[in-house]
Amino acid sequence: MTRPMTPPVTVDARGLRCPLPVLRLAQALAREPVGTAVRLLATDPAARTDVPAFVRMRGLTLLEVVDVVAEADGGEHTAYVVCGLSATQSEAAPPAHPPASPGMPPAAPPWPPTTPGEA
Repeated sequence: MTRPMTPPVTVDARGLRCPLPVLRLAQALAREPVGTAVRLLATDPAARTDVPAFVRMRGLTLLEVVDVVAEADGGEHTAYVVCGLSATQSEAAPPAHPPASPGMPPAAPPWPPTTPGEA
């Protein structure tokens, strides 16, 4: 897999607890063009399972997971590099209603609800 040419956008979620690191990652991916890499910095232990699950559910690509322990990089944390290579929301979502087969009449609207005693 090739890496994006531009440096990743960094989201610092150190010190934030679940679900905030994943929400910040989602916000950053939504702001950036498709194909942009986002580097999430997180200290929350839940991010170890939450970030890969989010990536898998959204059809994204998890490029890298690095444990960072150097004080120069802000102390102990994990860096996740995610690339937004998924389809756009409209392309990824299934159609609202399947198209009707040719020659089939459209579905009838639902009957209005009735209450007991009404005729």
